[in-house]
Amino acid sequence: RDDFYLVVGRLVHYKRVDLVIEAFRRNGKRLIIVGDGPQREQWIQNLPEQITYLGNLDRPRLEQLYTQARALIFPPLEDFGMVPVEAQGFGCPVIAYGKGGALDSIKANETGIFFAAQTAASLNEAIERFERQSFDAGVIRQHAQHFNQAAFTSGLKTYVRHQWRHFNT
Repeated sequence: RDDFYLVVGRLVHYKRVDLVIEAFRRNGKRLIIVGDGPQREQWIQNLPEQITYLGNLDRPRLEQLYTQARALIFPPLEDFGMVPVEAQGFGCPVIAYGKGGALDSIKANETGIFFAAQTAASLNEAIERFERQSFDAGVIRQHAQHFNQAAFTSGLKTYVRHQWRHFNT
């Protein structure tokens, strides 16, 4: 993997890309930002040179970044969040805010790690912990398969059958 981190998503307040930018201003590490939205102008002006804003990308280029990044940074509180699952599908570990749906889609210390507070200091502490660990891209890709379409369809059918049996008793 290359020596950069990646953040992907809409540039809207609740996605907390501003938090990631602040953390990387402080730590001096390379960051690539992918996405667009109403906060773009505010957040990308005066970026330090180690932070690169790419805007919206076509699918092949985004997939290439997922395969190259050291890790995806996922700072929002989401009920699920497809971006971390998508990144893991390419073997990319995730550093995520440890609340909400990220707790369901990321296995701590196996497919990624969590940070406790939505602050630059907490994120940077998590990045330091991340850099002391190693992650297996194959294990990460395999974990992501639990969230593919076939697994979803199978799980939903099982759930409906179970509920139907319970309903009929």
